[in-house]
Amino acid sequence: MIDPRALAEAGLAIFENRLILDARPPVTDDELTEVAARCGGPVPAGLAALWRTSFGGGLDYDLTVTLGAAEQALSLRELFYPGSDGYHDLWGWIEEDGPPGYLPFGGFEYLERVYAHLPTGEIYAWQQGLPPGWELAEGDRAGAIAADVPALFAQLTLEQDPWETDDPDHGIDLRDVLDELPPALRDPLRGLVRSAVLDWHGALDAGTIAGSPRLRRLALDRGATDVAVLSRLAAQGCDLGEPARGGMTALDIALAGSAHDAARWLLGRDVPVTHALRFGASGIDADLAAELLRRGARADSHALSAVVENPDPEVITLIGRAAGPISASLALRVRMLIAQAEIAAERGDTGAQRRAEALRVLAGRE
Repeated sequence: MIDPRALAEAGLAIFENRLILDARPPVTDDELTEVAARCGGPVPAGLAALWRTSFGGGLDYDLTVTLGAAEQALSLRELFYPGSDGYHDLWGWIEEDGPPGYLPFGGFEYLERVYAHLPTGEIYAWQQGLPPGWELAEGDRAGAIAADVPALFAQLTLEQDPWETDDPDHGIDLRDVLDELPPALRDPLRGLVRSAVLDWHGALDAGTIAGSPRLRRLALDRGATDVAVLSRLAAQGCDLGEPARGGMTALDIALAGSAHDAARWLLGRDVPVTHALRFGASGIDADLAAELLRRGARADSHALSAVVENPDPEVITLIGRAAGPISASLALRVRMLIAQAEIAAERGDTGAQRRAEALRVLAGRE
């Protein structure tokens, strides 16, 4: 049993078995009334329950949701409250951002937000898209992600144990705060945090991973560069071509990490190659480039933008021939690379002249 007083003194709160950092005092009835007045409707029960636990604070968990056609990582770092020193406080977000009938209550700076639908309590998310070429799904995304706030908190997980990983994606703040607490409070809270860790290794060892989509996709993501892990996943009936992270497949992830042995192993299992050149064109050799093109990999503008960084002129030529015209902005970049290659050639780099020639041909496709 965790002492509620000691928890509050440490600036912590627990809601739906998830730990809130920098926890605020519970919301008052007057504050709930003011929120309702500013939003045009009563605060849904699930959100009110969260606020009666902590009216604002911080979270440090992984959150993966489906927005559009693919799973996306969503940042839910801050729970908004009046007077916060974040990008906006709760009142600021309601005034600037809240569409009619939706109450913004958390997110990450100006990039991502979650909303409660006032009539139903259903949770929606909005995510700003990254610049073209940074991800498969371009543009802003929005959609429903949970039935209510408790269901949203049930989706907060940790993909890595923060006490067993030097640099986990999430959980560092949780670890650092808990490690400063006295053992009587630290130990049960550490157990609570660890209960949210997704144990895909355990599911793989138990032979049950094929039946767990979240663990299966996490294993494809984390194990994409490891042929031994991929072999075990295949043996248990997992689809190695399944999208694993933001629409990326294990092949895309392997190529992005320059794990070319794993990429070739995956090609031997006939996985889809649609976006492979986008993630691999900058580092693959000519044989692998030719194989990907033969299998139908797209030589699109993103692949062209990547291949100009490849040191092998043969790869530049192969992908350049398969692609369409290059944009004016890429042509400018290519001309800069040509100048750099010519300088390197003058200094005795025997391969630089061939690279300059391949880039010059590519620049002529503007």
